[in-house]
Amino acid sequence: MAIDPTMLKRFRAASMGLLPDDLRGWALAALTGQLAQRDRRSERDDLVREAGAFLTGLKPWPLAERLRAEMVSLFRAVPARPAPHTLRGCLAEVLLITGKPLSTRGLYRILTRSH
Repeated sequence: MAIDPTMLKRFRAASMGLLPDDLRGWALAALTGQLAQRDRRSERDDLVREAGAFLTGLKPWPLAERLRAEMVSLFRAVPARPAPHTLRGCLAEVLLITGKPLSTRGLYRILTRSH
């Protein structure tokens, strides 16, 4: 079964504050796993760009390095309840999609590629 990415985004927004954080995280993980590969990549890229928007004033390479450092620290100690629409919340969702921190070069490519 393939999940529609638009419906996933609506669920993400609508479930915030309504579902307990652990249940919401589990549901997002299950639904994200059902996205088509292309949609999963697109969702990941959107979340990386959203996370990058929290760190203004950095050029793409230093921004990619900073995001990578944040992802590695987050990967080692994933918060039980990452706050949505924050830097760490966006990166926690990226980790949910990828399962591991992205490389600095991969983050750089995402940040410099137009969408």
